[in-house]
Amino acid sequence: MRADENRRRARMESARKGMSRREILFAMPIGFFAGRSVVATDAIPVPEGGLTIGVITDLHFAVKPTVGTRHYADSEAKLESALRFFKDARVDVILQLGDLVDQGAKAQELEWLGRIAGVFERSGIPWHSVLGNHDLATLSKQDFFGAIGQPERLPHHAFVLKDRLFLLLDANFLADGTPYEAGNFQWTDTWLPDAQQHWIRSVLAEHAPREAIVFVHQNLDCEEDAHGVKNAPAVRRILEQSGRVRAVFQGHQHSGGLRTINGIPYHTLRATVEGPLSAAERYACVIRWDRNWAMTWGP
Repeated sequence: MRADENRRRARMESARKGMSRREILFAMPIGFFAGRSVVATDAIPVPEGGLTIGVITDLHFAVKPTVGTRHYADSEAKLESALRFFKDARVDVILQLGDLVDQGAKAQELEWLGRIAGVFERSGIPWHSVLGNHDLATLSKQDFFGAIGQPERLPHHAFVLKDRLFLLLDANFLADGTPYEAGNFQWTDTWLPDAQQHWIRSVLAEHAPREAIVFVHQNLDCEEDAHGVKNAPAVRRILEQSGRVRAVFQGHQHSGGLRTINGIPYHTLRATVEGPLSAAERYACVIRWDRNWAMTWGP
């Protein structure tokens, strides 16, 4: 228990120190990160052909009263602010990393999903969603994607944009491979099944030598923690063996953090739902990716 608490404090301290800086530049090739600190710097321009990505997570949008630090109803306005930030940065695509809505009755969740999806759609920017555990409190995975107007999307999928490979993973499974559905799970029991691991390996091989970036809700860097994917070491080995995964972005752990394992940085974004709109800390991220790698936190 003491070791878990020490790890949690280290992650929170990393988030507090690292994310208070507006710009982070990774001007080094893949593999340079191991054992080194990230560097704070000014923003860099994106060379022609560069890729710009907006990332946001854990909105937990719901029309219900605040509980503790979770300001559910404020997430709609926070998203609108983040989308202005993304538009100013001229992002090519947005990645939403799960827990888009909080738990309610099924009809409520479907309504909230439609409403918050409409905010994304009105931005005119293409967007993709990763599933979080809260998204499946009363719904199936198919229900979720249907409610946000993307019924053709699979819970885990890949796409290529400007010659970079995007891998969106789904860790919403029990140890025996049963998918999360309508609250049939404990949120701490999270796994990536063998079939999905084989898929990751085959997609990375198929798209060689493209560089890749991975998105997931639950955490791949801390299997010993309640927020971690329990078979994360097996997944990390696949990513490491490819030699082409530039970074992993994840949500779930609301405090955020950064950890580098065997050359791959695992970025955990702060939860959008935390704190009131008037005092929200930077919860959205713009990634500029070319030969160099820059991250800007906002809005």
